[in-house]
Amino acid sequence: MRAAIVFILLLTATLRTPAQDSLRFLSGTTGAACYALKNYGNYLVTGTGATLRIYDKTPGIPYDTIWEYRYRSTINDLVIRNQYLYVAANYDGLTKWDLTNPANPQPVFQLGVASMPGDAPVLDVSLAGDTIYLARYSHMSAYRDLGSAYNFIADFGAVTGFGKLWGADVKNGIIAYTVSDPFSQNGVYLYDAATLTQLGHYPQTFCWPENVIWGQDNDLLHVLGGTNSVNGHFYTLDVGNPANPQMIFSDTVNGAPFGFAVAGPLNAEIRNDTIYVATNAGLRPGGPLDTTFIHVYDATNPGNVHLAAYHPAGLWHFDVTLDWPYYHVASEWYGILTVDISDFHQPAVMGRTLTGGWSLSSHRHGSRLAVGNEGYGLKLYDISDPTAPVLQAVDQSRGFCMRVRFSDSGDYLYASYLSVQGFRVFDAQTLMPVDSIATLMGVGLMETWQDRVYLHNDNNLLRIIDVSNPAAVSIQATEGLQLNDMVAAGGRLYVTSDDSIRVFDISGGAFSLQAFVALPANEDAGALAVYGTEVFVYVANKGLVRYDLVFLNPGYALVEQNTYPLAAGEPAHMAADTFGLYVAYRVKGLHYHDRQTMVQKDFYRGELDLKGYANQWGVQDVYCDFPFIFLSEYFSQTTILTVHDTLPTGIASPQSFSAGAWPNPFVESVNIRLPAGWRGPVRATLYDAGGRTVNAWSSGGGKVIRIPRGTLGHGLYFYRLHTPGRADVYGKVIAR
Repeated sequence: MRAAIVFILLLTATLRTPAQDSLRFLSGTTGAACYALKNYGNYLVTGTGATLRIYDKTPGIPYDTIWEYRYRSTINDLVIRNQYLYVAANYDGLTKWDLTNPANPQPVFQLGVASMPGDAPVLDVSLAGDTIYLARYSHMSAYRDLGSAYNFIADFGAVTGFGKLWGADVKNGIIAYTVSDPFSQNGVYLYDAATLTQLGHYPQTFCWPENVIWGQDNDLLHVLGGTNSVNGHFYTLDVGNPANPQMIFSDTVNGAPFGFAVAGPLNAEIRNDTIYVATNAGLRPGGPLDTTFIHVYDATNPGNVHLAAYHPAGLWHFDVTLDWPYYHVASEWYGILTVDISDFHQPAVMGRTLTGGWSLSSHRHGSRLAVGNEGYGLKLYDISDPTAPVLQAVDQSRGFCMRVRFSDSGDYLYASYLSVQGFRVFDAQTLMPVDSIATLMGVGLMETWQDRVYLHNDNNLLRIIDVSNPAAVSIQATEGLQLNDMVAAGGRLYVTSDDSIRVFDISGGAFSLQAFVALPANEDAGALAVYGTEVFVYVANKGLVRYDLVFLNPGYALVEQNTYPLAAGEPAHMAADTFGLYVAYRVKGLHYHDRQTMVQKDFYRGELDLKGYANQWGVQDVYCDFPFIFLSEYFSQTTILTVHDTLPTGIASPQSFSAGAWPNPFVESVNIRLPAGWRGPVRATLYDAGGRTVNAWSSGGGKVIRIPRGTLGHGLYFYRLHTPGRADVYGKVIAR
């Protein structure tokens, strides 16, 4: 089956047509570090980066994944009420899901989807009665929940200037929310939930607050007060008089200097007025530096709020949910850490459920895709079906995997790590370690050509590593070079720097300068892409410049051809293939350009960023391997896109929900459930793995379309549902 799909893809690659104008989503890898989670009976609902995932706790630790759905944005907050789940997913807005069957949740509605960095992402959700309150970075929004639909009520609490609205909570008709602002607006705001008018404000004069949580049996408001880049702060307000809130308790959460452990209360859960606070990397005074702690505060007596306990949280944690006699921690490196607190003062760590790490790079060889993850080493996927990557193996070696590349043969994987073993070689089938170099390489770039690896770090050193014998790799040479980007292609290493663009001959193990372009002092060369003899460089104060590498007999020269201004500014990464040029911005998405004219043709939004931060995280790398484009996004993992017209696309697109199909796989017929709120006429189109239409049906009414097997052969098929005025919905089915 998979061999047949690969054959079809290779065939369509050979018979490609010249007109390719759409940058289209195929699929993506799933599961990052755990960022948000909530307990739901025998299940855990988690946000692992941009993946909404449900675990069954019944079999024990590690918990089993039973369902997942991929967004294009980080999942910031989860709220469960009765059988409904509300997901605040940054630029993907708020989604309401029906959890009646946790193994197959059904979407109810989605609202507040943003498309550009200037739009307001959804960071936090609070519920009161039938009203949904959203913290949206630049303002609050209120919606009426009508069950299967919603009505917009109003926006309020607009933040101006440098302010950022982070978190909110509502109780007894009062909405409390936080604003972080280095100037005048910093602190906690109180609003009347009915009239949406301001009642009071507590100006926080230290740090920038993150979130708030109301007490249960009192008028206390607990504030997760943020961090000063080392220590964090937690404090409690008495808001019996909302017009004049008073601080009655405060606590400093210890961190460690130099960024090793940055304490910053982020989220909390409360039970019986005991507050369990996820502190990011809060330490215990005199405690170990490799274990951070949930800080537990007792507020049962408003006159004596105090720190009650330190409970283990692993490393770098973001959220906590109670599941008595346990709690679960959303952790960067540990995934989900489960702790038994039946003995409150002697908590016992029960184990970890690994979820994944942040994506930093990827590389494809044939039907395999390797992904480098911060904190989680390497992951290896089978992408024979590019619409459904299948995780095959995981290496969890310590250290941050920064860059990853296959060997030419595909037998080995080369990876750079931010650790003492800075360069490592793995068997590409099993991910078993083969060899390493015990040198701290630093953060940087990596390219391969034949039996050499070129590894550049942030200390402006280019190391040339001999990998001719993968079991005995060694540093062949070290060059002192200030580089901003580099690409190995056609026996050459193309590099950009602050003052020049250079081309080195690296064929046969050589390293000699072949072509050189000197730049004026105000024109630094940045992101770089190469296709054949065409070289694309972003040059500051000039724009996107296309050069041709020309043989002048006896030497070579880079000859400037044309320039195109980039309105979005400086890109982070670029890549090129036979169809075009792909310009990736850290938090402005992926732009698809014509390779000759460099005019932009299309745009893919991507994850953008976390919580509206500027130019952080987001896109880490972009890489072309015909007919695919691989976009490494920190929270969303690796996204697979294409501009190839005949490939089946849009499957499991995060822009639309799967309608649900059963039985699947099917033998005689398959039923496809229409999304909530859809009415006829609905047209269903069925495609084979090559993107060809094999049948189509129409339905004038009802909630289910039945598709008979007919003459369909065994294999994978894709369906599309279309009705006027709605976004198309896609899914996949398998005929046995």
